[in-house]
Amino acid sequence: MPAPETKEFAIKALSKKELRDWYGVSCKTFKSWLKRIPDLGMYEGKAYTPAQVAKIVTHLGQP
Repeated sequence: MPAPETKEFAIKALSKKELRDWYGVSCKTFKSWLKRIPDLGMYEGKAYTPAQVAKIVTHLGQP
């Protein structure tokens, strides 16, 4: 499910699925992208922290 066209992306706690939807990629592709981000930290709980999301956006670009 692609990210809605009318919504604006915001740095906040997001799950892996939410991030994949924003970037419009498969689970396998997203995992390979995340492996290339140094010092991302562990995915704990149900969502990446806002700091982790900011680091992901810094490396992958704005979705």
